[in-house]
Amino acid sequence: MTQNQNPNLSNNPNPFSRNNQGNQPASPPNPLSRASNHNTPNTPPAPRPSPFGAQNQRSWTIQPASKTVVRFDLRGLGDPFYRLLGHNPNPDYGDSKFVAEVLERGGDQVALLQAQLDQAWSKYNLQGAVLIYNWNADTWKTITIPPAPPAHEEHGDEEIAKPTPISPFSCIRAIDLNVVLNVLARSRSQVLMTRAPLILSQLYLNRSIMTDDPRLVNLARATGYLEEVS
Repeated sequence: MTQNQNPNLSNNPNPFSRNNQGNQPASPPNPLSRASNHNTPNTPPAPRPSPFGAQNQRSWTIQPASKTVVRFDLRGLGDPFYRLLGHNPNPDYGDSKFVAEVLERGGDQVALLQAQLDQAWSKYNLQGAVLIYNWNADTWKTITIPPAPPAHEEHGDEEIAKPTPISPFSCIRAIDLNVVLNVLARSRSQVLMTRAPLILSQLYLNRSIMTDDPRLVNLARATGYLEEVS
């Protein structure tokens, strides 16, 4: 018998045959393959331009909430028994550390002075709390020498606006002994509670403290002060 071949089968090769793979289209390269990346240079992307242009420096400073601060210090204020109780002046009380030592020891005259301080404090009608800070040379420099504004520069036709000059701060020193002794003896750490009791301790009385709270600034202005100068 003669085997008849189907012409359709002879003209259509097996698509799964290995001999027919050469006629198939090439598959796309694997993006994760090393062979496909050997021609790609490993360079970082170009940086994006700054929205502020070439001048992207900014200057800043920390400033008190108020332009005026007040300082409380017992030094140089003299004899509290003479000034507040009318005693004969004692030159030994010109030393503020000796005054603090005498007040801490207590006694009848100190009790009279304390009653005088309590009476004066009640007239000031202060409420709440006041933040206070220790006085030192760095604080003084910060207040008396404000930072200079940045230099004015021009870039072609584009001109940068001139910065507003920073106005200097002023410092006053309270000199009324009723005020100074009350503030020093009622302040604890970095806060003054207006209802805090008097503690006539050398630890408190030998401090030099300051605040920018408007209530104490105005109190010092009303009772007596001196302008601090550099």
